[in-house]
Amino acid sequence: MSKLKQGEIITVGSFLGLIGHPNYSYYSSSKHALEEYFKSLRFELNQFNIKISMVEPLFHKTNLINNSVSTHGNIKRL
Repeated sequence: MSKLKQGEIITVGSFLGLIGHPNYSYYSSSKHALEEYFKSLRFELNQFNIKISMVEPLFHKTNLINNSVSTHGNIKRL
């Protein structure tokens, strides 16, 4: 891309990277971190005429919910 002095990077984000959801903190935080990384990267790559695009699909039929771990009861404070 730098040789051609142009290009585009397309990455997949997630709506859950924008909002928090119970029992998805690990997923939401990792997606949010990647989204912010690419938002910053676009400024660095702008001088090379390389664009960043992020696709943020909503829910799809996956086993993510079935494979999630949820807490039972209250968390006790020490």
